[in-house]
Amino acid sequence: MADNYLENKFEQLQSRRSIKVVKRINMSLDTLLKKNRSYRGYDPTRLVTKEELKELVSVVSLCGSGQNHQTLRFRLVTAEESDKVLPLKPLAVIAIGKGAESIFLKPVGAGESLTYYRTDGVHFVPKLQVDDLII
Repeated sequence: MADNYLENKFEQLQSRRSIKVVKRINMSLDTLLKKNRSYRGYDPTRLVTKEELKELVSVVSLCGSGQNHQTLRFRLVTAEESDKVLPLKPLAVIAIGKGAESIFLKPVGAGESLTYYRTDGVHFVPKLQVDDLII
């Protein structure tokens, strides 16, 4: 149930807007978390539109907020506008796009380096093992 809660809420929101929603394959929470990566390189041929950014904010607006304060505000900026906004020194920037890297999660033990690195076009991300995380 928890796995598709946000997806269901997103579909409800979209149905109110009369926008056709493409049904996606339900991912389990562990699959979703494994696919959630920070990319440093993006595919320059796939530009994100302002409408897509607005859809993301509409989903985020349904998420929980400490004491329901809902303090987050967003300025939607596309690639063409980024030169005008970045000199203003925003508090935070979230880059959204299609990742252009191949990412490999590399299991490491306690005491080993957690510094990520790239070799032959692959971005290696060291991750501690479960037994090393539990105290």
